[in-house]
Amino acid sequence: MKLTINFKQILTSAILLAATGYVAARSEMRPSHYVADGNSAITVNGQAKFNRALYGAHSGFRIDCSDTPEFGIYLPRMGGNLCLTLPEGKCTARYTPGRMDYEQGGVKVEAQVMRSEDMALWAITNTTNKTASIPVRFGGVADKKFYREGDLGVDDPTCFDLKPEYCTGNVYTVKGDKINIEYGKKQRSTLTLVIPAKSYKITDLPSYEGTLSIKPGKKVYLALFPASDAPKASLESLFKKRKTNVNNWPQASHSRLPTNGSIR
Repeated sequence: MKLTINFKQILTSAILLAATGYVAARSEMRPSHYVADGNSAITVNGQAKFNRALYGAHSGFRIDCSDTPEFGIYLPRMGGNLCLTLPEGKCTARYTPGRMDYEQGGVKVEAQVMRSEDMALWAITNTTNKTASIPVRFGGVADKKFYREGDLGVDDPTCFDLKPEYCTGNVYTVKGDKINIEYGKKQRSTLTLVIPAKSYKITDLPSYEGTLSIKPGKKVYLALFPASDAPKASLESLFKKRKTNVNNWPQASHSRLPTNGSIR
């Protein structure tokens, strides 16, 4: 009896088996936690960090959003970490083209990035019937160059965390709601925050820690921009302008939002 070996079939079967094992392994490594919801993608009580980027102007400026309201700032180079601590409750994060929204404990956070200039904006709304105290923390303007611009899956996943070594050389100057942070080893530059905090302190790191006090039904705005002067227009008007532009973008097809696999 003559035995015929079809090497082509054997090779094809081996490739298919390897591909199946790879897909299964990837599914175990990165379980689905975002699901499509109309033109948005949402996750509830997610734990991933810096997995959704909002891009600004052509300079490369962006903010990397997390499943909770913690944001990595890219100037380009490491431009800091901003974190908001919301009241206890279920945290829903929603990505819609051009914006990121959070809701937890009756407080809503909307994050936007201007496209005409380098600037990040946040609107924080208290929908409860009592005053909300929201801790806000910022620090770590390291001006550090990442291997691949902080890309997810390539650079260290903690590269946008607030680390003590990132804070070295940062000098804070606070005048009312305006915070200037001087940074840089070879060449000194200034980054500006606008935070209408009721109280604040500069920690030993150094970093900024403040508390927002938001009355029932009221809204406050935060801003960050890599310059030493605040914009002349009000943050509210800038936010409304940006929101109008985003709402006028062509809407993404529902079918283009995957319901399995992680969405960056």
